[in-house]
Amino acid sequence: MIAFYGARTGVGKSTTLCNVALILAAAGRRVLIVDLGTEPPGPFSYLRELLPDDLGEAGEEPGRRPVPLRLDASGGVALLRRTPETFTVEEAARLRAELTGSPYDVVLLDAPANAPGVREMVSAAADQLVLCFPMSPQAVEEAARWIESARGATPQILPLAVRVDLGAGLPLAEARHMAQASGLGDDLLEIPYCAAYSVSEELAVLHDRPGAEGLRGAYEQLVTTITGGTVFPVRRVSIVYPSRRRHWAEWFAEQGTRHGIGVTLVREEDLGGTPPPQGHRWVALQPAELGEATRRRVRSLRALLVRLDGERLPDDLAGHEVVALGESPQEVLAAVPSVLGAGPAVRRKSEDERLPGSRPGLERLPRDDSEFRGRGTLLEDIRDLLSPGASGHVALVGPGGAGKTKTALEYARLFRGAYDVVWWLDAGHQDTIRAGLVDLAEHLLLSAQGDPVDAVRAHLASGKVSRWLLVCDDARSAEQVAAAVKPPAPGSGGVGHVLVTGRGYDWPEPFRQLTVREMDRDGAIGLLRDLVKGIREPDAEKVVATVEKQPLAVRLAGALIRRELLEQGSGRTRQTDLTDGDGVWQRGQYEQEVAERFVTEFGEESRRQGRRYGEQPDVYDVLVELAVQKLKEGVAGRAGEWLVEACAFLSPQGIGPGLLRSTSMLARIAEVDQRLSAPTLIDAVLRETDRYALIRAELGLPAEPVRMHRVVQESVRTRLSRAGLLDRRRLEITSVLAASAPRYMEDMATGDRDLLAELDRHLPTCGAITPGAPAEVRQWVLTQLRFLLSVGHVSAVHRARRLAEEARSAWSPTVPATHQDGMAQDAGAGQPARSTAHEELLVILARVHLRLSEGDGVVVNAERALPGLTRAYGTLHPLVLEATTILAAGLRLTGDFSGAYDQAARTLQGLRELFGANHPEVGRAMNNFARAAGHIGQFEEAVRVATDRVRRRKSLFGENDRFALHTACNIAYFYRELGRLEDARNLLRQAVRRLSWLDSPAELERLTARLGLAVTERRLGRLTTGLLQGNDQTLAELHAEFGPSHPLTMAGEVSANADRHVLRMWPEAAAGAARTLRRFRGLMGDDHPFTHICRANLAVYLTALGEFGDAESHSTRAMDGLLARLGDLHPFYLAVTANHAGVLAARGRWDEAIERERTALSGLVTVHGHGHPTTRLVKANLSRTESHQVTGREAVDIEIPS
Repeated sequence: MIAFYGARTGVGKSTTLCNVALILAAAGRRVLIVDLGTEPPGPFSYLRELLPDDLGEAGEEPGRRPVPLRLDASGGVALLRRTPETFTVEEAARLRAELTGSPYDVVLLDAPANAPGVREMVSAAADQLVLCFPMSPQAVEEAARWIESARGATPQILPLAVRVDLGAGLPLAEARHMAQASGLGDDLLEIPYCAAYSVSEELAVLHDRPGAEGLRGAYEQLVTTITGGTVFPVRRVSIVYPSRRRHWAEWFAEQGTRHGIGVTLVREEDLGGTPPPQGHRWVALQPAELGEATRRRVRSLRALLVRLDGERLPDDLAGHEVVALGESPQEVLAAVPSVLGAGPAVRRKSEDERLPGSRPGLERLPRDDSEFRGRGTLLEDIRDLLSPGASGHVALVGPGGAGKTKTALEYARLFRGAYDVVWWLDAGHQDTIRAGLVDLAEHLLLSAQGDPVDAVRAHLASGKVSRWLLVCDDARSAEQVAAAVKPPAPGSGGVGHVLVTGRGYDWPEPFRQLTVREMDRDGAIGLLRDLVKGIREPDAEKVVATVEKQPLAVRLAGALIRRELLEQGSGRTRQTDLTDGDGVWQRGQYEQEVAERFVTEFGEESRRQGRRYGEQPDVYDVLVELAVQKLKEGVAGRAGEWLVEACAFLSPQGIGPGLLRSTSMLARIAEVDQRLSAPTLIDAVLRETDRYALIRAELGLPAEPVRMHRVVQESVRTRLSRAGLLDRRRLEITSVLAASAPRYMEDMATGDRDLLAELDRHLPTCGAITPGAPAEVRQWVLTQLRFLLSVGHVSAVHRARRLAEEARSAWSPTVPATHQDGMAQDAGAGQPARSTAHEELLVILARVHLRLSEGDGVVVNAERALPGLTRAYGTLHPLVLEATTILAAGLRLTGDFSGAYDQAARTLQGLRELFGANHPEVGRAMNNFARAAGHIGQFEEAVRVATDRVRRRKSLFGENDRFALHTACNIAYFYRELGRLEDARNLLRQAVRRLSWLDSPAELERLTARLGLAVTERRLGRLTTGLLQGNDQTLAELHAEFGPSHPLTMAGEVSANADRHVLRMWPEAAAGAARTLRRFRGLMGDDHPFTHICRANLAVYLTALGEFGDAESHSTRAMDGLLARLGDLHPFYLAVTANHAGVLAARGRWDEAIERERTALSGLVTVHGHGHPTTRLVKANLSRTESHQVTGREAVDIEIPS
């Protein structure tokens, strides 16, 4: 028991006691503080933040039991409150007696100053007294008298100078001299004064780093003196670790940083044998995984041993101090101070701590429960290159089957706790890379519109995800990876790592290349012995040498040996393990015989292939041949062989078990072996194939796909090619996939869409897009392309485009489709005389171009498709009308509004005749026709047709139908052009309100309505800076949802520029209009009517800025271009002509301006009549022009229909 006493109050006695208690706890001592509470602030005040959350004010009541503090330390601190009245000499003696054999190592007593009987109380209770006094002459004299009067009595007194102002100069020197002369000792301990802590209730030990100069260092020296030199605060910790435990070593280093302790990580091979100096601790992680030589050095260093799991401690380390972390986060965190000798710190909530290997907030890694062996140095090298200061880009290169993927997966699993996002990408093709990034965008809740790949790249580069890891498996080029991944921008605070696997050896900067070679001898032998229980080391060594110590080859060899032991072992000593049906064998001669037989058979097959094919065979070609032959000879039979061959044409990303059990697949397998026509027997074949390691099949997990390694796939295809069966088998597989596919429909069931998503994964690998592909396969490819276009995002559209272009090259109209037997396919009854797959493909390509706003591509492909489709089906066939619809949209995109109107009218008439008035296709055609009518200025007709469309939709689907509300937004545009602004406003306000009630996503409609309402309010003269902020928010959402090149976004930019012009923000309006013009020119061309409208608007804003020359140039070009494209009575041309007159008037060219304005007014009267708002505006402007008035003019507000 140690008492802290000061003859005066406010000298820092209580804060000294609390800091001492925390340092003792960090050193593993269990401390009880007895707070007599007479001189606030006392220990309860200083330690309040460490009290349990539920203690409340009741914890300060006297007479309670000791309260343990929430503290991360290897020891602990409890707090007991008493009052001087209850803590008498007798109570002190009784407490001392009770503490004998108690759970506390040290009791610290906060003795009150000037309390009666304090000397007697201390004498009865304490072993040591720390006498606290300030460095003033009077206080030094008082302390000297106290010590002199107690000389020879108990307890031992330790004088302590507190609140020492080290900058006091001469007064401090005099006080020190007086203390020495008074017998207080030559080495008087001093606690320096710190203003920051003297005016607060914070404790230096909780905030200063260990070993820091100032208060903490002084308190640590005091503790060393009090304990007689048995407690030395830990300054540094060195952690030696096995390679595969580096993630734990790094985590402990982070904890050391938090506790203020420097931690050095030491690789096993770098460990020296020098004993640690005072204040330095050595820690050995997972000693059972350290080598024998390392363990000897660990013993000499007297290192603390840390067990990360339940693995037994090696015998040669028995007797060492051991810390077992436990399993729960609470247990692990509680053990940290013991491991580091650290503390104290406020205890954290365990749920806030991410432990090594724990899952990050977002993760996608492939499932693989197989054992990982060796590669420790390689994992270390990867981590070194993915550390601060390195490039953050690593490429693992090497031949197929070397273990690149497995190593990357092991790294991701070990270190995933260090990241917020860990995402695995199949990088074998740019389509699979983009598909993986699209999935990531969905999980990050990024916009489903626009291009999600661009959204992901921007999101990761922004630093919003602070730490992320992307693993790009089987990447073919750095260019593809660079196109998919954008590192965090400097200053963003984000850290992004890219780990690539690939067979190429030419990865440029910033990638650092690591070659994955064959396994070392011990790792390969260990892997094989994991797979084949009971095989002896010499036999295992022969096997792994035979298969060149490649991990995948070792697994295939192990599977062959294991399977033979299973098959032949039933007549020998065998015990059955009922958990998985495999066997556990006695070690003995039998394993040696089977291993030797494998080596012999491998050599024979290798020589056979060498003689037959004239070259040294690949190790995997030999292993696959052996495995397939064994499989075919067993219960799987010929069907097993066929299924293996089928998997070689399917995606290495995985094959849904449902596809392998589909009716078409079962029918084909039944042709091979009638016994296997039942789905459950297919599972038996899959299980048997899995046992030979030709595939991985987790049949207990229904959603887990069946996978075949790419290297195995290549060897299977090589085997088929050598047998002359490659094309035949590919045709069989693609025909099965085609037969499995449902016909695409817009409202198809979820299950059918999921099946098409599954089939889409296999389209690049199965070889369906080849010359002469059967008609049913071509139809399946067309179905997949239509499905891709229905997905909704730009990435899927680009993928559809690449596949469609590939199919167009392969499916020349001169190359007929074939039967599976290779014969040309004839037309059946009711079918066109010639397959129209080529024309249907052109229609799909036209739709692709439409989705990408590439009008010329739409028109070219649709016009090429229509003649053949019309000859085959007539004019009223859905395929023909679909092509006509797309052509109309393409003509709109190119600015041929009259041609678009004619095609839209033809489509609407044909669909009505074919389906009737209420069919969804007819409704869409009505909407498209109304838009086409609006584009040529026939707004009354547009309103009539669109209103009929809305009425029919509402009668069928109710007032809140999103498609009806979408058309209502179009009607509002027509109303604005007709001058019915209040009608437009009312319609849009109702649409905005109803769209807010919809549960299903309707962002396109919602933002269209809000944009239209913004234009309407501006035209009504109600635009304010407050409304401008709302309109800018709408534009920001358009950019986020659809990207900058979407027509709706571009229309929003046009409106935003007009807002700024109305609010006299002319520089901003002009700058924005110039950007918008560049975007329209790039997307729609230089001569599109919408591009000319952008030019005309820019001219208005430049005129307001006084830049008349550029304004007239833009305005003239826009007016001439619209006249040529649309004619002299189109509302767009008339509005631009009226605004051009304003440019001429601003330049003082009154006669020209009057002529232009009269032309515009005459046309507007013809088109709109005298009462239209635009007519009245131009008439007022003309009056000012005729009076040579520049001021007071208003420009016509020209919007681009969205």
